[in-house]
This record gives sequence, C-alpha cells and structure tokens, in this order.
Amino acid sequence: MKIILFGEDKFSLLGLEALLEAGYEVPLVVTPMNNPTAALLKRQVEKSGIPVFVAEKINDKEMEERLNSLRPDLFFLIHFDRILKKNIFSIPPRGSINIHPSLLPAYRGRTPQQWAIIHDETELGVTTHFVDEGIDTGDIILQEKFEITEDTYIADVQHLLFLNYKRIIKDTMDKIILPDFVPQKQNITSDKIYPKINPENCALSDDNTVTEIHNRIRALSLPYFGAPYQQYRLFKGHILSVEKEREIRTHYDKIGFFPNTKFGAIFVAKNGVVEVEQFTREQ
Repeated sequence: MKIILFGEDKFSLLGLEALLEAGYEVPLVVTPMNNPTAALLKRQVEKSGIPVFVAEKINDKEMEERLNSLRPDLFFLIHFDRILKKNIFSIPPRGSINIHPSLLPAYRGRTPQQWAIIHDETELGVTTHFVDEGIDTGDIILQEKFEITEDTYIADVQHLLFLNYKRIIKDTMDKIILPDFVPQKQNITSDKIYPKINPENCALSDDNTVTEIHNRIRALSLPYFGAPYQQYRLFKGHILSVEKEREIRTHYDKIGFFPNTKFGAIFVAKNGVVEVEQFTREQ
C-alpha cells in the first residue's frame, strides 16, 4: 500500500517510522510552510531518502495534481495543522486518516491535550478517524484511553503519547485492511471546536479558582509558554493544604501572585493557595 504522510513534528516522524516498519511505501511527506518544527521534520525525513514537499497552499489545483500523480492508496495525517478540503482528502481510494490526541468527539479542534487538562479531565486519549468535510468529525477507526491525575503535566501527557503512537498507528492500519472492518460513526452533540491555546485565551485571572489555576499551570507548562499572569509565566506548582492556606491568609488576604514571600512564591486564589515552584518574569 502506498501512503502519503502529512505532518510537521516529532510525532509525525514517529508515524513515518511506524508505517515504514510495517512495510508500507511512503513516496512523499507533506509538511506546511514557515514552521520551525516542520523544518526539523523535513531535515529528518530527507535523511531517509524520502522526498518532502513543503506546501504553502495545501488545497490548490497544483497540489491536487501533484498528489494524484503519485497514485496513493491512503493519506495519513499526523499532527498536520491544516484543514484538507474534499478535493484533496478524497484523492486516495482508501481515504484519508487523521490521528487526533483526544477522545473524540470530545475536544475537537486544536491543542486538545491542553484543553483536557485545563478542564480537569481524569482521562484523555487518542482517536484515529477518517477525514471528512468537518473538523475532527469523521468515522472512528480506533480509540485508546489514558488515565491522568492532578499531578500530570502536559510534558507527561506528551511523553505517554510518544511511547504509544507507533503502536496506535500500526493497530489502525491493521484494522483498516481487514475486509470486514466497519468504522464507528461519531455521536456529535456539540458544535464546540477548541482553538489553539495562546497566552491570550488561557491567561490566569483573579477570578480563577485554585483548581483552575493549578490546571492551567499543568496544561501550559514546559515545553509550552507557561500560564500567564500579568508579567509572569507560571510553570510548576501544587495546591497547599487548608491548614497552610489559613496560615498564609493571615499575612496575604489579597488575591494574586506573590513571587517573593516567606512562604515562597504563592498564588492566592479566592478559595485556596497554590505554591508556585517554577516561574519566570517577562523582561
């Protein structure tokens, strides 16, 4: 089977390895323009002798003709941050598959792992599904759940996914080649599509509860930009006990982040206190 891979990061490279190890032919890797992680992917893929096409316009006629000329059987999208239109995703006879790091239909859209942590989920996961004209709405091939705890940071989640992606991609391919395989329709009851996280749409505020503050710190920690609060970025912390909170409130009765106290760096919320173990101040 001839598979064209669409991707732009280290997870895409994992997917390429999984496909090649399973014996599939990958005649081309497509990656987007002007993306530092995509540039790294391009260098790594080219070492294996596979050509890489850097696509400025992913859905135009030129791209359609280029892809058609390779006569692919399947497209596989692995962390590809562009939307394929029908003229592109319908080219291969076996369809186009996307891997999405959430338990669809929950957390459709971008950066779903972070949004799941922000919303205090106790489990997240990975879905492989066929691409259709919606955003992450196609029929499900495979899903896998992973439990997380209040101590799980985004780096822990990504490490967990990194350890499992190759197997999930192989299992996905093993499923679709079965003659009696039937994918599962999604039961989509909400039109909510999450945006890509940025410092503006996930900043900490004085209205946040102590759990919301802690969750945003966990979700936005390294390798991301940290949870923003005024001129600070918070990367690590934990919720203090009720007894410790009472002691602190005898000295700090205002809500906010206090970077230098006798209790260390603390974020005093309306219903608790987070001890901040790692933060930076913007210059």
